[in-house]
Amino acid sequence: MGPIVLLKNFTFALDDTDVFTTDWVPFPSEHQNATLHVHLQTLTPGNPAIGAQFSLATSYDTVEAEQVGATVAMTAPGVGNAAISANLGPMVRAVITNGESNAIWGTVSIWLQPKSE
Repeated sequence: MGPIVLLKNFTFALDDTDVFTTDWVPFPSEHQNATLHVHLQTLTPGNPAIGAQFSLATSYDTVEAEQVGATVAMTAPGVGNAAISANLGPMVRAVITNGESNAIWGTVSIWLQPKSE
């Protein structure tokens, strides 16, 4: 199965401690493992202390959600990955959190690669 694109060249602007979530998308039930890929193209202001944090949430009913896998924290443009090996439900969404005490903005692409093992 190919990747599930959650955000493609998405520009975000988050005030301090703001959180952005994407819409729920289906995740294939035959897979219980995946890799979350984050490609941060830009981040302003430069050299933040905590930066932007990217994670994956999963749900069975879209009412209750839980984070799965590790959070990918990035303070500069680049690529980050998080392996997910348990607790994936039939729906997933990306979560972007501003860990800074000031506003940040940037451009990011996030996708999820289901794995069969």
